[in-house]
Amino acid sequence: LTASDAAAADEFGFSVAIDADRILIGAPENDDSGSNSGSAYLFERNEGGPDFWGEKKKLTMTGATSNDSFGNDVDIDGDRLVIGAKDDEYLAVSDMGTAHVFDKDEGGVDNWGQVATVYPSDLQNQEDFAFSVALSGDHVVCGMPLGDLQGGDCGGWYHYQKGVLSDWTEEITILGVDGQAHDELGPSVAIDGDRAIVGVRYADPKGSQSGKALFFEKDMSGVWQQVAEVFPENGAVSDLFGSSVDISGDRAVVGAPNYGNLGAVFMYERTMSGWDLDTSIVETSSSFGEYLGASVAIEGDMILAGDAPWNISTFNNGSVSVLMRNPVDGEWNRYHRLTHPGGAYGFGCSVDFEADGSGDNIIAVIGRLNTPNG
Repeated sequence: LTASDAAAADEFGFSVAIDADRILIGAPENDDSGSNSGSAYLFERNEGGPDFWGEKKKLTMTGATSNDSFGNDVDIDGDRLVIGAKDDEYLAVSDMGTAHVFDKDEGGVDNWGQVATVYPSDLQNQEDFAFSVALSGDHVVCGMPLGDLQGGDCGGWYHYQKGVLSDWTEEITILGVDGQAHDELGPSVAIDGDRAIVGVRYADPKGSQSGKALFFEKDMSGVWQQVAEVFPENGAVSDLFGSSVDISGDRAVVGAPNYGNLGAVFMYERTMSGWDLDTSIVETSSSFGEYLGASVAIEGDMILAGDAPWNISTFNNGSVSVLMRNPVDGEWNRYHRLTHPGGAYGFGCSVDFEADGSGDNIIAVIGRLNTPNG
């Protein structure tokens, strides 16, 4: 897939999401409303022909200006989209960041129109709000890794809910139980119903920037509570565990792209005792991207893990590992490694996939950067 108006350095593919017959792709350095104002592109199956994935609409934010980075992260759930703009100077607050919600049929039948702009109530400069975004029904969560509510750059995440009058309101600001300065909680977030997971890649449980991830669940009274903190027992300095996360039902996956200098992914399962480590897959080959876990996605018995530079300015060929659970013995193994023909810089920087009920048909969308047009 490419954008209809593709141009050099747009970073098309920086973020991707898929749900059923729709794919959403961010291009945060697109220049439509000024340099690096950003945009996102919605593709649909059968748009332009049977089984053809065609561009449905190019999306931009209301009031876009230079350096907003609209499209730095995206998510889609049914007839709703959320798109982050981490550098948006909203309400004259420099680089505070915003997230934007779009609904189908807003502004006309089959039109995708913006219905809300959400932002942190505690307005602060340069917080990277919406560095990460996630969507589940009427709920949006946004990570803000440079927030200062527990010390400089401790980070945090925010939960927004659609009200009965179709207004989107900030329900709660959530911090880690033991947050510290420079933890940068929130570079990655994921939500599935009443469960969420948030990465804290610069936390220090096993040494400087070894990283951790936090699980949150809604209690019976509707309040989000931290229920678990996880990190590898053999973690080490600069693992960056928590750089990427995803959650689906009773399973979650966390990426640690610098674990052992090659990367790893860790899968957790919800049990009666809490969120327990099920397995880990550690990269052993330096022939590919060397950053397994730079991006992750999970659904059912399958995980996609990008093996691409966590720092996109590093020019490395990337790959994507397909990890699957054996239904007989329950073990997770790498079944395939996807690469781009001829190699591709940054291939796997973002991943998502959709599986049908049987699991026989799977559509994966994989971002590729550092190409002429993204």
